[in-house]
Amino acid sequence: MASKGRERTVYEAGGGRKTFLSLAFLILLPFYASLGPMLAWRFAHGLWLDTVALIVFSLIFTVLMVLLAVQLYHAIRTRIVLGEHAVRITVPQGSGALSMLRFTDREVPYDQIQAVETRCVLFGNALAPVLLRATRLLTKDGRHIRLGTVNEDNVDQALPFPEIGAKIAERAGIGIADGGTVRR
Repeated sequence: MASKGRERTVYEAGGGRKTFLSLAFLILLPFYASLGPMLAWRFAHGLWLDTVALIVFSLIFTVLMVLLAVQLYHAIRTRIVLGEHAVRITVPQGSGALSMLRFTDREVPYDQIQAVETRCVLFGNALAPVLLRATRLLTKDGRHIRLGTVNEDNVDQALPFPEIGAKIAERAGIGIADGGTVRR
Protein backbone atom coordinates (compact mmCIF):
# COMPACT_ATOMS: atom_id res chain seq x y z
CA MET A 1 0.00 0.00 0.00
CA ALA A 2 1.34 3.42 -0.95
CA SER A 3 2.00 5.86 1.83
CA LYS A 4 0.20 9.20 1.88
CA GLY A 5 1.67 11.67 -0.61
CA ARG A 6 3.12 8.91 -2.79
CA GLU A 7 0.26 8.61 -5.27
CA ARG A 8 1.12 8.74 -8.96
CA THR A 9 0.95 12.32 -10.26
CA VAL A 10 1.31 13.17 -13.95
CA TYR A 11 2.30 16.60 -15.29
CA GLU A 12 1.86 17.12 -19.02
CA ALA A 13 0.15 19.44 -21.49
CA GLY A 14 -3.60 18.94 -21.59
CA GLY A 15 -5.60 17.58 -24.47
CA GLY A 16 -6.96 21.03 -25.33
CA ARG A 17 -3.48 22.48 -25.81
CA LYS A 18 -2.33 19.53 -27.91
CA THR A 19 -5.49 19.66 -30.04
CA PHE A 20 -5.32 23.43 -30.56
CA LEU A 21 -1.65 23.35 -31.57
CA SER A 22 -2.23 20.38 -33.89
CA LEU A 23 -5.21 22.02 -35.59
CA ALA A 24 -3.41 25.35 -35.95
CA PHE A 25 -0.41 23.62 -37.52
CA LEU A 26 -2.55 21.50 -39.86
CA ILE A 27 -4.72 24.45 -40.93
CA LEU A 28 -1.67 26.62 -41.74
CA LEU A 29 0.30 23.82 -43.43
CA PRO A 30 -1.41 23.96 -46.90
CA PHE A 31 -0.91 27.73 -47.06
CA TYR A 32 2.73 27.32 -46.09
CA ALA A 33 3.25 24.52 -48.63
CA SER A 34 1.79 26.72 -51.39
CA LEU A 35 4.44 29.42 -50.89
CA GLY A 36 7.14 27.39 -52.65
CA PRO A 37 5.17 26.86 -55.88
CA MET A 38 4.04 30.52 -55.87
CA LEU A 39 7.64 31.71 -55.60
CA ALA A 40 8.81 29.22 -58.24
CA TRP A 41 6.08 30.32 -60.66
CA ARG A 42 6.99 33.99 -60.21
CA PHE A 43 10.71 33.32 -60.69
CA ALA A 44 10.01 31.15 -63.77
CA HIS A 45 8.03 33.99 -65.36
CA GLY A 46 10.61 36.66 -64.57
CA LEU A 47 8.57 38.55 -61.97
CA TRP A 48 11.55 39.38 -59.77
CA LEU A 49 10.47 42.78 -58.48
CA ASP A 50 6.97 41.66 -57.56
CA THR A 51 8.23 38.82 -55.40
CA VAL A 52 10.04 40.85 -52.73
CA ALA A 53 6.92 41.15 -50.58
CA LEU A 54 6.15 37.44 -51.05
CA ILE A 55 9.71 36.52 -50.04
CA VAL A 56 9.44 38.61 -46.86
CA PHE A 57 6.04 37.07 -46.11
CA SER A 58 7.49 33.58 -46.72
CA LEU A 59 10.34 34.22 -44.27
CA ILE A 60 7.96 35.47 -41.56
CA PHE A 61 5.60 32.54 -42.20
CA THR A 62 8.54 30.11 -41.95
CA VAL A 63 9.51 31.50 -38.55
CA LEU A 64 5.88 31.19 -37.39
CA MET A 65 5.60 27.59 -38.59
CA VAL A 66 8.90 26.60 -36.93
CA LEU A 67 7.80 28.12 -33.61
CA LEU A 68 4.40 26.42 -33.87
CA ALA A 69 6.01 23.06 -34.72
CA VAL A 70 8.41 23.33 -31.75
CA GLN A 71 5.54 24.19 -29.38
CA LEU A 72 3.50 21.25 -30.70
CA TYR A 73 6.47 18.90 -30.31
CA HIS A 74 7.05 20.06 -26.73
CA ALA A 75 3.35 19.73 -25.85
CA ILE A 76 3.29 16.17 -27.14
CA ARG A 77 6.58 14.97 -25.61
CA THR A 78 7.01 16.81 -22.30
CA ARG A 79 5.84 14.72 -19.36
CA ILE A 80 6.81 14.29 -15.71
CA VAL A 81 5.39 11.40 -13.71
CA LEU A 82 5.85 11.34 -9.93
CA GLY A 83 5.61 7.67 -9.03
CA GLU A 84 5.76 5.88 -5.72
CA HIS A 85 9.52 5.22 -5.76
CA ALA A 86 10.86 7.23 -8.72
CA VAL A 87 10.19 10.20 -10.97
CA ARG A 88 9.92 9.60 -14.74
CA ILE A 89 11.13 12.68 -16.63
CA THR A 90 10.73 13.46 -20.34
CA VAL A 91 11.69 17.12 -20.80
CA PRO A 92 13.64 19.27 -23.28
CA GLN A 93 17.33 19.63 -22.46
CA GLY A 94 18.55 22.31 -24.87
CA SER A 95 20.44 25.31 -23.59
CA GLY A 96 19.12 28.86 -23.52
CA ALA A 97 15.68 30.30 -23.02
CA LEU A 98 14.20 28.27 -25.87
CA SER A 99 15.37 24.69 -25.83
CA MET A 100 14.58 23.08 -29.12
CA LEU A 101 14.46 19.39 -29.93
CA ARG A 102 16.80 17.56 -27.53
CA PHE A 103 14.88 15.68 -24.85
CA THR A 104 15.97 13.57 -21.93
CA ASP A 105 13.89 10.56 -21.01
CA ARG A 106 14.90 8.89 -17.77
CA GLU A 107 13.62 7.49 -14.52
CA VAL A 108 15.32 8.69 -11.34
CA PRO A 109 14.65 6.92 -8.03
CA TYR A 110 13.95 9.35 -5.19
CA ASP A 111 16.80 7.90 -3.11
CA GLN A 112 19.26 8.87 -5.91
CA ILE A 113 18.30 12.57 -5.81
CA GLN A 114 20.80 14.61 -3.83
CA ALA A 115 19.17 18.04 -4.27
CA VAL A 116 16.44 19.98 -6.03
CA GLU A 117 17.88 23.32 -7.11
CA THR A 118 16.05 26.45 -8.23
CA ARG A 119 17.42 29.76 -9.37
CA CYS A 120 16.34 32.85 -11.22
CA VAL A 121 18.04 33.18 -14.60
CA LEU A 122 18.26 36.62 -16.20
CA PHE A 123 18.36 36.46 -20.01
CA GLY A 124 18.83 39.39 -22.36
CA ASN A 125 20.15 42.88 -21.89
CA ALA A 126 18.96 46.25 -20.60
CA LEU A 127 16.48 46.67 -23.47
CA ALA A 128 14.64 43.36 -23.10
CA PRO A 129 15.52 41.47 -19.91
CA VAL A 130 13.66 38.23 -19.16
CA LEU A 131 13.71 36.69 -15.69
CA LEU A 132 12.86 32.99 -15.53
CA ARG A 133 12.78 30.54 -12.60
CA ALA A 134 14.79 27.40 -13.45
CA THR A 135 14.38 24.10 -11.62
CA ARG A 136 16.74 21.13 -11.86
CA LEU A 137 17.64 17.93 -10.05
CA LEU A 138 21.11 17.00 -8.85
CA THR A 139 21.62 13.25 -8.59
CA LYS A 140 24.04 11.55 -6.22
CA ASP A 141 26.32 10.64 -9.12
CA GLY A 142 26.73 14.36 -9.95
CA ARG A 143 24.42 14.64 -12.97
CA HIS A 144 22.15 17.66 -13.41
CA ILE A 145 18.71 17.06 -14.91
CA ARG A 146 16.97 20.26 -15.96
CA LEU A 147 13.23 20.12 -15.35
CA GLY A 148 12.45 23.46 -16.98
CA THR A 149 11.95 27.17 -16.59
CA VAL A 150 8.88 29.30 -15.96
CA ASN A 151 8.07 32.97 -15.90
CA GLU A 152 7.04 33.51 -12.27
CA ASP A 153 4.44 36.09 -13.31
CA ASN A 154 2.83 33.67 -15.76
CA VAL A 155 3.42 30.07 -14.63
CA ASP A 156 2.28 27.33 -17.01
CA GLN A 157 -0.46 25.52 -15.10
CA ALA A 158 0.22 22.22 -16.89
CA LEU A 159 3.94 22.24 -16.02
CA PRO A 160 4.60 24.39 -12.92
CA PHE A 161 8.26 23.41 -12.57
CA PRO A 162 8.91 25.03 -9.15
CA GLU A 163 5.88 23.18 -7.74
CA ILE A 164 7.01 19.92 -9.37
CA GLY A 165 10.49 20.40 -7.89
CA ALA A 166 8.97 20.98 -4.44
CA LYS A 167 6.94 17.77 -4.68
CA ILE A 168 10.00 15.80 -5.83
CA ALA A 169 12.01 17.22 -2.90
CA GLU A 170 9.22 16.27 -0.51
CA ARG A 171 9.09 12.70 -1.83
CA ALA A 172 12.89 12.42 -1.76
CA GLY A 173 13.01 13.79 1.80
CA ILE A 174 15.35 16.65 0.92
CA GLY A 175 15.16 20.43 0.86
CA ILE A 176 15.18 22.83 -2.04
CA ALA A 177 18.41 24.76 -2.67
CA ASP A 178 17.83 28.29 -3.97
CA GLY A 179 20.75 29.44 -6.12
CA GLY A 180 19.71 33.11 -6.21
CA THR A 181 19.83 35.04 -9.48
CA VAL A 182 22.33 34.38 -12.26
CA ARG A 183 22.85 36.17 -15.56
CA ARG A 184 23.08 34.29 -18.86
